Amino acid sequence: KVNSSNMKTIASFALAYIATSSATSNVVSAENEKDLNRETRHLFEHLIALNSDYGQVSTASPTSRLTPASTTDTPTKAPIQPPTETPTDPPTKSPSDPPTNIPSDSPTEKPFCLVEIDITCVDGKGTECKGIENPEQQCATGNTIDTVLFSYLGTKCEDSLTSQDLKCEDFEDGPSEKSLVTCFNKDDKVLFSKVVSKGDTFSIPSSGTGPLPEILFCDISDAEDGTRKQTVEVNTSGKEDLSLKDIYGSLQLDGCDEHQCILPVTYSYLIKNIGEEPMDITELMRTLETNEVINGEEVRNKEKENIINLVDDKSVEVGDETTAVEKGMLNVCTMGKYQVEVDVKADPPFGVPCKAKAEYEIVIEPKGCRVDVDISCVDQKGTDCDEIETPSFQCNDGEDFDVVTFTYLGGECDQSSNTQDTVLTI
Repeated sequence: KVNSSNMKTIASFALAYIATSSATSNVVSAENEKDLNRETRHLFEHLIALNSDYGQVSTASPTSRLTPASTTDTPTKAPIQPPTETPTDPPTKSPSDPPTNIPSDSPTEKPFCLVEIDITCVDGKGTECKGIENPEQQCATGNTIDTVLFSYLGTKCEDSLTSQDLKCEDFEDGPSEKSLVTCFNKDDKVLFSKVVSKGDTFSIPSSGTGPLPEILFCDISDAEDGTRKQTVEVNTSGKEDLSLKDIYGSLQLDGCDEHQCILPVTYSYLIKNIGEEPMDITELMRTLETNEVINGEEVRNKEKENIINLVDDKSVEVGDETTAVEKGMLNVCTMGKYQVEVDVKADPPFGVPCKAKAEYEIVIEPKGCRVDVDISCVDQKGTDCDEIETPSFQCNDGEDFDVVTFTYLGGECDQSSNTQDTVLTI
């Protein structure tokens, strides 16, 4: 029965039920919360009804019992409907704004080193090397000649190449790679005397009182003991064929007056600082490669040298430039190719060094064509025709002979010519 004492018990039971129901779930959805409230309200309605009955005189039999609400016969739940109210709005305040200060920029990039190099080449007249024209090769124009330029080859007389009536003679084993060259006129007046090495060029001027002599005599001697190794004559009168690149024994003609094959040229290397920090030029490596055709043979040569000592100012500020100048020689009469390559290296105060490279190529294609022809004659025994001895004209030496050889001339009898008493019948 419901009385004042068990009323408290029932209330405690209800509170315990609510607490237990809440504790069984970590998260209570809005729908579950509504169901829980409905169950609780139903329970309290019974409690209130009981409490009301308890406060009035019961009309029921004292032995009658209050039929508790069935715990199993709960009201039928309608299918769960979506919330009639829209879900709770998100918090009125948006998440806190990002910091007002923009994150610091990425670390400032370090200045970098960047170098550039360029090559130019000009002759003594300022003409760009790639535009130099080949000279006229014929020196003999009928006028006198004042100066000739020779290159020393160290070759023998048999290697000569000229259309002149060559007069050249070798002694012992001929010239060596280093010799004393002495040239003079017919009166033995020395016009030139100097020790030269293979590949050197030298100029022979006139005596100062007139043009070169008609015949230039040159002795090629041993550079150490002065022993003569070769003598050669060159007609420099200007009236006999004298062409550039002609070879007279160990001497090759490379110039006469204004006609010059070997030209002095100037290579300039312009170095620019196009980076963002100062730099010091620490290396300038130059490579010169030549490929020439000399007397039909291909001759290659390669020279490599660090020419850092030629740089005007090795410390170059940002945006500034410096230069290196180098002298050279260019043969414009020989077919070939000249290739110059430079590699520059620069070091900044801090960081990684920078490098650059440049190339310059000159192709030489001489104009005109020269040909030389020679004739030889030998008999069946290989004897030079000039050295063949004339045989005896007398066949009748008192001995019999087996064979006679005739050449048919088709002449008449009165054209006969012999010492025999011959009976001729026509």
